[in-house]
Order: sequence, then structure tokens, then C-alpha cells
Amino acid sequence: MKTIQVYTDDTRDDKQTFQVISSIWGEPKICKAYSDEVDAIIKSNTRLGTDFKGLHSYNLSDKNWLTLGVTFKQVLNKLFEYVSNGKLNLQLTLVSSNRYDANAGYLKNLIKVQLEDRTSVIGKQFKSLADTDLPAFYHRIDQLFVYLLYRDKFGDNGDQFEFYPDSTGKILNYYDKEFPMSGNLPIIWDLEFFELIKILGNSLAKVITLTGWPVKQQELIKFEPQKWSANYLTQSCDILANFFFNYLRFNLGKTDKKYELKASALTKHFLLDELLPEIKKSFSLDTTTNEIKCIDQNLLVTIDPIK
Repeated sequence: MKTIQVYTDDTRDDKQTFQVISSIWGEPKICKAYSDEVDAIIKSNTRLGTDFKGLHSYNLSDKNWLTLGVTFKQVLNKLFEYVSNGKLNLQLTLVSSNRYDANAGYLKNLIKVQLEDRTSVIGKQFKSLADTDLPAFYHRIDQLFVYLLYRDKFGDNGDQFEFYPDSTGKILNYYDKEFPMSGNLPIIWDLEFFELIKILGNSLAKVITLTGWPVKQQELIKFEPQKWSANYLTQSCDILANFFFNYLRFNLGKTDKKYELKASALTKHFLLDELLPEIKKSFSLDTTTNEIKCIDQNLLVTIDPIK
């Protein structure tokens, strides 16, 4: 049995037609060692200046590439060094919004029905919650979805997970909010919101019976959404998602130098040439907005790194 930390981030196009989801996972001591090495890389680049706020890929452009780009490339190289040595794992997921919403929507409706039915297995666990509290729980499928869909890949039977999805939304305001919980017992405990989402995630893992979904016996022991600036694993997920998004832009006809630079920094770590022709069939370049959009509503591609 191992404890595995899972970090995720995502980026979407302006029209919300698709998203790129990045995931990095590994044992806590390895995640800590990697973060320490990234910190050393950043501190060694004196050109970053004292006002450097972190590895936010959105702010990286051709104009500041000579100052910042080298650090981003060093961090990517360090990440894939850990991956090639089997210390960390990562995955990119390219999915249409239609397919993502259909799958996440199914789970969201499933848990909504279970929560509202106070006689169901999950309903009994959360029956002390007020009806007005329930939406705060079933909308957390947006964060839990990646864990629930790929947990078989993240670990083995018996493994325990600490899940750290990136989030800048209202969920962070629930960090220390408590709710009364009793289950079938006459005693009520006040449990923190994130602790309850952990319980919800474990309950969902048991009731999902869809073909192709994970079946391993595993446990979610921590659920803690992260601000982008919280740690270098979340920031590394941001680099992966953003650079791949710009790889798509560049290969679909957008010629801005920043797209080319980000694409070039990423491609040597993935076997993308074989996938690109099929991926390109799923996208078009909007001649009005000059932005790419997904035209394949069933698109779902998972991309693993070179090891």
C-alpha cells in the first residue's frame, strides 16, 4: 500500500469547446524532492528578479522568453527527468467540452439523486445536511471527476490518495467551513467541508458501475483544492496544460512566436507526431476570431510522455 499525491490543472479555449487536463502524481517524498529541485532552479536564475510570482505560463510570451523561458524549460526538463526515472508520472487529457460535461454531468446527477434521497446509501451518510447545502457537494464533481476517472492509472489496489486539484473558484472559500454530520448515529459531529468531499469521493468510487471506469479498491484520504500559486506541482501542471494548448494553436495555423516556442519546448517529451493528424481532424481555426475550436463533440485523447 502506498500513499500517492495527485495534482491536476486544466485550460480551456475561449469558446469553451474543449479543455486540456494535466495530471502529475507520485509518492509524497518524491513530490517534495521534485519541488525542492524546482525551487533551486528558480533561485538560481537571478534574472527573474525579486518580484517573480511563480511559474504562470499565461504570462510567458516571446517578449519575455529570454528572461523567463529558460526557467520554464529547465523545470519541464526536470519534470521529465523524474518521469523517465520512474519517480513521477504524468498524463495529458484532451477532451471536448461536450464529452466532459456529459460524463461529469452523469456523475453530478447521480450524486444529486443519491444526496436528495435520504434513504439511499449516500443519502444516509449526509442526511443531516440541509437541502440548501447539497448543491455545494454535488457540484464538486467538477473537481473529483479526474480522480474518479483515472484513479486506476494513478495507483494500485490498496493505495491511498491525496488529491490536489487546481482551483481559483468559490470552493476555496469553504476551506475551514464546517457542516453537522451524523449519518445513522444520534451524535452529531462538525466536519470540515473538504473532509466531507473526501467521504463523498470514496462513496462515489464504490457506486459507479459504468463499463471502463476504475474498479480497484483504493481510498481518497485527502481532498484539498489548490491556488495556482500554492506549490510547484500545481504550477508544473499549469505549464503542461498551457504549453500543450499552445502546441495545438501552433500546429493548427497560428503563427505567433510564443506558440512556436511553447510547442517546441514540449514536443520532445511526447510522441505527438503520430497523434497530430488525428487530433487536427477534431479542430478548426475560426477565421473570425483566429482561435481554434473543437468540432468533434466526442473527442477524448489521453497522452502519455516518453519514458
